[in-house]
Amino acid sequence: MALHVVGADGTILYANKAELELLGYPQDQYVGRHISDFYPDRNAIDDMLVRLGKGEKLNKYPAQLRTCQGSIKHVEITSSARFRDGKLTNTRCFTADVTDLYQARHEISRREDQFHQIFDSLPVAIYTTDRHGKISYYNRAAAELAGREPEIGKDEWCVTFRLFTPDGKPLPHDECPMAIALKENRPVRNQEAVGQRPDGSFFRFLPYPTPIRDENGQLVGAVNMLFDLTDRQRADEARQHLSAIVESSFDAIVGEEERILERIRAGERIESYETIRRRKDGRLVPVSLTISPIRDATGQVVGASKIARDTSTAKESEQRIRTLMREVNHRGKKPVRYHNDTRNQQTDQKPR
Repeated sequence: MALHVVGADGTILYANKAELELLGYPQDQYVGRHISDFYPDRNAIDDMLVRLGKGEKLNKYPAQLRTCQGSIKHVEITSSARFRDGKLTNTRCFTADVTDLYQARHEISRREDQFHQIFDSLPVAIYTTDRHGKISYYNRAAAELAGREPEIGKDEWCVTFRLFTPDGKPLPHDECPMAIALKENRPVRNQEAVGQRPDGSFFRFLPYPTPIRDENGQLVGAVNMLFDLTDRQRADEARQHLSAIVESSFDAIVGEEERILERIRAGERIESYETIRRRKDGRLVPVSLTISPIRDATGQVVGASKIARDTSTAKESEQRIRTLMREVNHRGKKPVRYHNDTRNQQTDQKPR
């Protein structure tokens, strides 16, 4: 362990071999100089000397030391002061080189910043927790989906305000998919949930909680992606509604039923199909239907649009015309029969 002793005035009185090797100085270039000469951050060494002068003990105080080559060593100082008759005589300082650890932490922090920049640019909600389930990070999409700003280090398991199962039952946060992933140290898939925002609105989502492990396989946290299913739910509802249109139009088809139904299911446009509909008052009304198929993104027929035209007036007019034509035809035949009957009578009355 690197060790040096500093006098009351800040002069280095002693340095062991490990200390000299740590910084690369020969003894005559280190011992006898003021300790502040080797601290690039003057505020740090001044703070240390003041605190030690008050009798405080320093435990793993983070600092930087300048080497003989001019490079910087990141160290942790553990130090205590010795007093005689109430006056400071010297301080004894143990120096631990944590440069590699500092650089590793810095690299981890740099990578985390990069990942956070990537996550923040994604439109999908992402957040992370520590191994105890405390929220450690969330991106903007997660806050927007949840309708709230989660509290880092305080909120647990999920970013949502409240949770429910797909059938509407309350789902405690400590029983949510993320909690299960952490408690059982396994990914959780295919478990939809419903979140409630503070404003009372709801959203359906599919979580993908996945444990995060260190190089030794130990659980250190978890990451979760929340896929908003609101658009899919709306599409499903629309698809069901459109399908219901087709089903409801089946009830109106009273003749040649199977042939017409097969044409609709096959996606064929039905032009001016005449059928009968029943009004709410029970009266039957003739209509002319034009049915066009509606397809989804895959080309499957999911419903139909239809235009129904009431043809009762046209039917009544057509019936009147037919009745009139029959009447005209009937009356037109009467003079002919009368003429024929008269001529026959005259013929019979002539002398033979």
